[in-house]
Amino acid sequence: MKLFPVHRSCFCAVLMAAVGSLAMAAPVRSQIASRTTGATDCRPSFPYKDGWLGADAAYSISLAPGRSVWLFGDSIVGKPSARDRKGANFVRNSIALSTCDQAHGWQIKYYWKNKNRLKPTAFFDTKEKEYWYWPLDGFLYRGRLYLATSKLKNKPDEEVFSFETVGVYLAVVSNPSATPDQWQVQYLKLSEGSALYPGSTIVLDGEFANLFTVEETTKPEKRQHMILNRLSLARLDRGEVSLEYFAQDKSWKPGIRGADAAVVIETGHSEMSVRYHAQAKQWVAVSGGDFLSNQIMIRTAPALTGPWSEQRAVYEFPEMSKNNPRRDRDTFCYAVKEHIEFAKANRMLVTYACNSFKLDKLFANTDIYRPQTVLVRLPSQRG
Repeated sequence: MKLFPVHRSCFCAVLMAAVGSLAMAAPVRSQIASRTTGATDCRPSFPYKDGWLGADAAYSISLAPGRSVWLFGDSIVGKPSARDRKGANFVRNSIALSTCDQAHGWQIKYYWKNKNRLKPTAFFDTKEKEYWYWPLDGFLYRGRLYLATSKLKNKPDEEVFSFETVGVYLAVVSNPSATPDQWQVQYLKLSEGSALYPGSTIVLDGEFANLFTVEETTKPEKRQHMILNRLSLARLDRGEVSLEYFAQDKSWKPGIRGADAAVVIETGHSEMSVRYHAQAKQWVAVSGGDFLSNQIMIRTAPALTGPWSEQRAVYEFPEMSKNNPRRDRDTFCYAVKEHIEFAKANRMLVTYACNSFKLDKLFANTDIYRPQTVLVRLPSQRG
């Protein structure tokens, strides 16, 4: 069974195939914690409301203090009054805007296209029947919102993973301060094919946007791993996409990859987060473990280029714990990443999502298939 490109939504895509007719200034280091002050509890939550009934992925990008955009993969949507998934539909992606302040606390509003209509569609829509987008990480720069999106297509001849990645695009939102239904979006190509998967996490640092890229290897004795690309922000501001890769001689060279590309992280993760924690004076990578792992893993490094530490477990999903008497063996968890704008003192806020191998359980169990939050201790400061 080919497990890559196994994206966070792959199992939901399989379920979707099964469900069929059931329901249809100078750049500076960014992504630093910007906490809401005061006693207001701004811990994210994802209630079922306005027809939004669950999703996975859950990348977040801070748009302003107390305001973030959330990016979801395959999403379950229904009537505005629905609180369960009976008769619901799937759309390939959805988004949300969250706000939090002293007066109103945590608020979130969900968006997708053709909302509350007979045939809802994804927020980011390819306009092509056989293709769709799954959102990845993104960043805000000079008033524009940049979001990596993987483009996929159906492979009806495949029995299980009946889809494949055809490329990764950068969605450019020119007016992110507007309400999402007024967003103006254009797409710039980052990669073509499925061998390279840039944007599983993106970090602004200095004059560049740094993209961690999963590289698939055709050699059976080797695992997928991660290389590092970067985009010039000045050139991107002019609408130009010019990728460079980090090489083994520690230089940056033109192109998405060369034979001398350095492997910066030994295991590939189609979704994760890398963020800088000034308090700990280090970069922290947060991800899941190996395929069907039941743990949240972290790595640390003094620089984006490494050296990265070995991964270590910091949390076990209770939904998959053998000590949980309510554990369902068909439930698995994934979609792990940090959201630094919601960090607490010495704690990282991390989300994950759980899914089921059984379609009927996915629809019946509303405790799964929406982001869950957990606070994880920040690694100790380097000397």
